[in-house]
Amino acid sequence: MTESITILRPNPDVGLLPGGDELPGEDVLPDDAAFDEQGNPVQEAPEEIVSEGWAVAPLTAEEDSLATGQQAIVGFTLYRRDLWVDIRPDDRVLVRGDVYAVTAPAAAWQNPGSGRRGTVVVVRRVG
Repeated sequence: MTESITILRPNPDVGLLPGGDELPGEDVLPDDAAFDEQGNPVQEAPEEIVSEGWAVAPLTAEEDSLATGQQAIVGFTLYRRDLWVDIRPDDRVLVRGDVYAVTAPAAAWQNPGSGRRGTVVVVRRVG
């Protein structure tokens, strides 16, 4: 059984110069940036990309389950049959109603039983 996830891609304009070049160490706001009452820049909503066909496996905390008798789910390992799905390390992912941070670049994965190849991504709960 597979599930849908939503990739939350941050606004690509922040941190770029007008020509698209990065400015290291500083955030450059676009000319039409909005500000709140205190003068702070208001972040635009991230781009939402729905992606289907993911297998979702729980990622548990590294605590002693014998001491507590329980394991806390702190994230997920996501598997998909397609190679090189466009998930980036700075993306957030909406899985089962909660937001998770991508912990590393997506990687190739091969099912040891069937030999099928795909993509694996590890995400951890935000906050």
